[in-house]
Amino acid sequence: MEISRFGYFGDLVGKTRWVRTFKNYVLVYKYGRSSILTFPFMIPGEHQMKLLDFQRILRDQNVDNRVFLNHPDHRRKTTEFWAKRGMVERSLTSGFYVINAALSFCDQVKVYGFWPFDRDRWGRALEYHYGVRPRDKGPDNPWHRMDREFYKLVELYAAGIIQLVTKPCS
Repeated sequence: MEISRFGYFGDLVGKTRWVRTFKNYVLVYKYGRSSILTFPFMIPGEHQMKLLDFQRILRDQNVDNRVFLNHPDHRRKTTEFWAKRGMVERSLTSGFYVINAALSFCDQVKVYGFWPFDRDRWGRALEYHYGVRPRDKGPDNPWHRMDREFYKLVELYAAGIIQLVTKPCS
């Protein structure tokens, strides 16, 4: 399984445009009839309803990808698993959680784009998708400690459990 992030699909009013963009994304990157794992039980409210409706939207638009919903207890158990291994966090990032979910049911996991630092390997400044305030980056983020998660990913990589790609894709 390859882990990648595709942008939030916005309000349902723009769903046709989003589905067209999604179809093109799937075709360009050759994901074909891949499965999509969503997490509607992580954030209640409007976001939850949109993700629960996601499967119907794709079916109505004749998109062949299957949508799977996580079990509400899985995130809690994942957090407990890592806490027992010394990583006690206020909240795991969605990216780290998705990687753990993939490890639950995939034989091979290849991770792209998980880089918690302000600069890339060559010292160039990077943009974050997590907030715009400086405190939202790296170790200053009050909710997520992407730096500690990254070190755990490096441990998984060193143990041969995941493949971790930290260079730009060619």
